[in-house]
Amino acid sequence: MSKKNTTTPKLFIVETLHTFRMRYLVESETAEEAEKIVDMPPADQIIEEWQQKYVGDTILTSEPISRKEAEEMHTEKNDSSWVGSPWMPLDSMIRRLKNGV
Repeated sequence: MSKKNTTTPKLFIVETLHTFRMRYLVESETAEEAEKIVDMPPADQIIEEWQQKYVGDTILTSEPISRKEAEEMHTEKNDSSWVGSPWMPLDSMIRRLKNGV
């Protein structure tokens, strides 16, 4: 008979970088000019990506967080640099193992 894990799960913030490999199809006189076109700031960019491939996540940090702190962050409207889903219930946003795996 297997022993069931009886520890209480905790919440953690795990910050990652999503990485994509992007390809752009650029018409220009030289490769250097093509790179400059792709490297333009988003407001000035005149092209869309042609292809993309998901490469993976890189974990930057992970730290414990209380439920109260998570709820405050979830509904915070003061930091417009983060995009989230504050209209969704917090519990629906928590990633969990499925079937204990």
